[in-house]
Amino acid sequence: QMPAADAKVSCRLRPNADAKAIDLVLSVSGGAIIQGATVTAEVIFGAADSIFITADQPSESLTGTLRLEKDISADLKIAAIIGYPNAEWFQCHELTVRLPKFAMYVPVKEFPSPPSGIVTARINERVNRLVMWAQSCFNGYSPGEDKPTTFAARFVSLRDGAQVMIETTAANGGELHVRSDSMEIAGEIIADLGQYLGLTELATTCDFPEEFAKFQDVITKVDEYNAVRMKLTGEMADSAQLVKALVIKAEDARILDDMPQMKRMYGSLYEVNRELMGEFMKRSNNYTELLAVLKEVNVMIQKASKFRIGQPKTTLVTECRNAIKSNQMQTLPNIIRTGTP
Repeated sequence: QMPAADAKVSCRLRPNADAKAIDLVLSVSGGAIIQGATVTAEVIFGAADSIFITADQPSESLTGTLRLEKDISADLKIAAIIGYPNAEWFQCHELTVRLPKFAMYVPVKEFPSPPSGIVTARINERVNRLVMWAQSCFNGYSPGEDKPTTFAARFVSLRDGAQVMIETTAANGGELHVRSDSMEIAGEIIADLGQYLGLTELATTCDFPEEFAKFQDVITKVDEYNAVRMKLTGEMADSAQLVKALVIKAEDARILDDMPQMKRMYGSLYEVNRELMGEFMKRSNNYTELLAVLKEVNVMIQKASKFRIGQPKTTLVTECRNAIKSNQMQTLPNIIRTGTP
């Protein structure tokens, strides 16, 4: 016996705080049961493109767990196999479910303590558009029955408990505040909101005390490695000049047939050359360490650039590069905070 023609398969996403994941819950109507389902999507399943979900005791409901390592929106293409118990024939129902970008964040009413990091942008946008954006990219968000004049929403990550607060105020003609302890999360939210609203220009200011404190340590390391590099370069230049002088003296001694003097010069040359090799290894190690911390600087600039859109983003990246080229590393935190020198 085949399932009824009007049998329908539905799907919903349910937060699973215990598993730090999202449950994909499939249900079927008409008294049928779900034998299994294939879920296909790009990126979110790692090396595989799809997973197969089944249960030991098939029923009218089937649950699969999605553990998302990154915040990525995707279309989940589901092929569910439905039928009656002990049936020989089954139907395959296909449906597509949109996985919101921030599906791993669940709405909450209050925080024990608000996040210390903040991004401030001047966005004078209607509240209902911000509500529509939040509903499209967060799982389970509902604005409530009231019609507020400002937007405010709080979320907690199922992945690591990270807190995010998004709110608007009427100050300065309309401001948007995104609060989070993570620059990466705040940047993803600003970028996604800007894309949804179709913004071509967006200037922001930001302050993330914890990340800026770590970044200050990185800047200090860059200055130290640069100072060591300059010192080693100067010492190697002096040693190179000494090598030239010893070679000339050794050659003069050879021409004059002064073998003892020639041996002394070549002995000194050997020692200086060995010192040069040691200095070269020091400089090579210093260069490797300098590159490693400069990569951290570049990561910080990339995070900050996500807070801006259009020309402000270009300006930020240009000013940061100029500061690095001119060895004015201490100006980077202020450039990242304000977007200008």
